[in-house]
This record gives sequence, C-alpha cells and structure tokens, in this order.
Amino acid sequence: MIEDALRSNWKSLFSYALRLTDNPDAAADLVQSCALKALGNRGAPPRPEAIRAWLFTIVRNCWIDTH
Repeated sequence: MIEDALRSNWKSLFSYALRLTDNPDAAADLVQSCALKALGNRGAPPRPEAIRAWLFTIVRNCWIDTH
C-alpha cells in the first residue's frame, strides 16, 4: 500500500521537495529520505486516502529536520 502510494505520488512529492529546497539534487535526497521513513514506519494511516497527505508531511518534516 505504501509502495503504491510512493509510486503514484513520486512526481508530486519531488515537485513539493523542489519548491522547499530550490535544488534538484537536494529535492531528490529529500524524497528518498521520505521513502525510507515511510517504508520503515509501521504507523502509516490505515485509510489509503490519508497516505498521500502523510507522505507530504514526511517530506516537510525531513526538510525541517535538515534546517
């Protein structure tokens, strides 16, 4: 379920990360960090429609953690 959400939202997550970082390499790293955290987290939302927002929250929190 998380894997499917990552695949279907990868471009949107990257676009969001690019707006946050203003750097394509940093945005790619940020999305990779998001994917690792999401795949390693067993606390994913139970409803599929909530997973997308959860992924964007992870990207934002990863960005905050680096600043």
